Amino acid sequence: MSSAPPVCERGNDHDSDLDATVRGHSHQKARQVMTTIPKPIPVPDADSEGFWKAAANHVLAIQRCTECGWFGYPPVVVCHGCLSPTRSFRFEEVSGRGTLKTWTVLHNAFLPGFQGDIPYVVAEIQLAEQEGLIMVVQLVGADPESLRIGLPAEVIFDDVADGVSVPHFQLVEQG
Repeated sequence: MSSAPPVCERGNDHDSDLDATVRGHSHQKARQVMTTIPKPIPVPDADSEGFWKAAANHVLAIQRCTECGWFGYPPVVVCHGCLSPTRSFRFEEVSGRGTLKTWTVLHNAFLPGFQGDIPYVVAEIQLAEQEGLIMVVQLVGADPESLRIGLPAEVIFDDVADGVSVPHFQLVEQG
């Protein structure tokens, strides 16, 4: 009885070269081929452009309402602080410091490009600038067994492409 070779199921015909590469290899070999698939690259839109421009320069900038000063992340259309009908925001540099609110350890890659990172920690970090200002990020270099709510963390940047950096966080050593 023969078993079917592993196939990379994709949503379009543009990836037929990848399918051909994966077919005919052992499951382990197919998994190795899959890890070479790159991670997705962020594509800024009009609302997030300021965030990504700052990140490219290794600066964490968060949308802020010019009417009341409320920070909004991810970028919003209407300020949640004052509900002003005038859409008046700017991106403002923040400290990049915060505290660990909660986390989960991923053991399966949501997208093939993350297979090489498994297992990894995805965390909610509350930024120091405002109560409830939370970013969901990858927490790098952390031992999941030693994590505790309230641990201090700081932003770091992963240069994923020319002119594109993605913010992650790491724990701050307490001394």
